[in-house]
Amino acid sequence: MHSLVKPVQITAKTVAEFHYTLTNTNNEVIDSSRDREPMRYLHGANTIVSGLEQEMEGKKPGDKFQVEVTPENGYGERVDQLVQNVPRSAFEGIDEVAPGMRFRAETQNGPVTVTVTEVGDEEVTVDGNHPLAGETLNFDVEGVDVREASEDEVTHVDNQIQGIKNWIEYALSRNPDTIFFVALPWLGRPLEYVGETGDPHTSGYEEYRDAIVASEDGVKVLIDELRNTFADAEIFLLAYGQGSVELRTLYNDGNLPDVDTLVSDKDLLGIHSDTHGHAEQLLTDLNTLVWLKSIYNYDVLKFSKEYPYITDIKAIAHEVASRQEPAYTRQFE
Repeated sequence: MHSLVKPVQITAKTVAEFHYTLTNTNNEVIDSSRDREPMRYLHGANTIVSGLEQEMEGKKPGDKFQVEVTPENGYGERVDQLVQNVPRSAFEGIDEVAPGMRFRAETQNGPVTVTVTEVGDEEVTVDGNHPLAGETLNFDVEGVDVREASEDEVTHVDNQIQGIKNWIEYALSRNPDTIFFVALPWLGRPLEYVGETGDPHTSGYEEYRDAIVASEDGVKVLIDELRNTFADAEIFLLAYGQGSVELRTLYNDGNLPDVDTLVSDKDLLGIHSDTHGHAEQLLTDLNTLVWLKSIYNYDVLKFSKEYPYITDIKAIAHEVASRQEPAYTRQFE
C-alpha cells in the first residue's frame, strides 16, 4: 500500500495549508483566514492567485512571510471601458440593488460578471473589472501544513475539470442554449466538526459553515475558468449545501425538533443517515426546495406540498437560495 509522506517543503503535487491576511496598499484588510480554517490547496493546480502560488514554492510549515502580488500576477490591470452606466430598468425584478452586489451581464463580447458601484434614481454604475483588478495585493502568510498529494487528489482535480469541460462541450453541441449549474452539496463526515465544546452535538456549526464557504470559493474559481473557456454559455453555482448549514446550526442550538441526533443511530433519527454524511429525508427535502428555487425560480413559500416537519424548510430553502451571490446565481426577469 502506498503511504503518503510528509514532504519538508511545498512543491508541485503537495497539498499545503496556510493562514493569510490580505491587505491593500493602504493597509486595509481585504480578507483573512485567521478566524476560520486555514486555506488548503493543491500546489501547481492554479487554484490560488498565481503571484502567491509562485512564492509558496519551497516554503515549510511554520514559515511566516510577506508576499506582494502586482496586478499582472493577481487580478489584472483595470480597464476603464468596463465601467458603464446602465438604466435602472435593466434590474427589473430585483427588489433592491445596492453597491457591492455582483451580477452576470450579457455584452457584445459574451457574458461578464459586473459589480454595482453606484445606484442612482435613473442609472446604475457597474464595473466589469474584478473587484481587485489594478490592486497590488499584500499577503501576510503563515505556513500550517504540507503533505504529499494522493494520486486521487492530483488526478481528481485534473480529471474533474477536464470532465466538466468535456460534458459542457458535448451538451452545447447538442443544444447551444443549455444552462449549466455546478452543484455544491453538503460536507461529509459531520461528526468531525466538533467546535468549541469538542462535541458535534452541541457545537461545530461554525467550522462546518466556514468549510462550506471555503468550498464555495474554490468552486467559484472553477466557474470563472469554465466561463472563460465557454464565453457564450450560462454557468452558475448551485450552493445547496448551505441548507445543511442551517439545519446544523439549528441542531447545535437545540432548535431542530424534527431530529433526535446528528447522525441516525438505531431508533434515533438524524440529519444524516450515517457517519459519511448521507442525507436523511429532512435534508433531502430541504435540498429539493433549494434546487426548485435556484433553477426555476419557483416560489417555494407557496409550494402546495405539505411536509411532516415542525421546522419550516420552505422558509429555509427560500432564504438559502435568495442570499446567493448574484454573479454566480441565475437571475430571472
